[in-house]
Amino acid sequence: MVHLQKKLGWIYIGYQILATESSLYDKYDEDDPILADPTRVNQKGWEYTKKIYLEDRTVRLDLKRLRKRLVGAYDYIIHGMCQD
Repeated sequence: MVHLQKKLGWIYIGYQILATESSLYDKYDEDDPILADPTRVNQKGWEYTKKIYLEDRTVRLDLKRLRKRLVGAYDYIIHGMCQD
């Protein structure tokens, strides 16, 4: 897949959500390991991690933050890929 991405000129642009963008922020204290130390939570196993982070959570994207990524992606498409 990496070879195909390179061949097509694609790049990965990540977006890491903030704790405040997660519904977990409303359920747990700021110093709870679920928010403060996800690595420690992951050590409890996949099923526990899946339940907390995938099944019991919703995400409210900060559109101002996301906009920066989208504008960067747009600029890359318009300017970065068009250069020879």
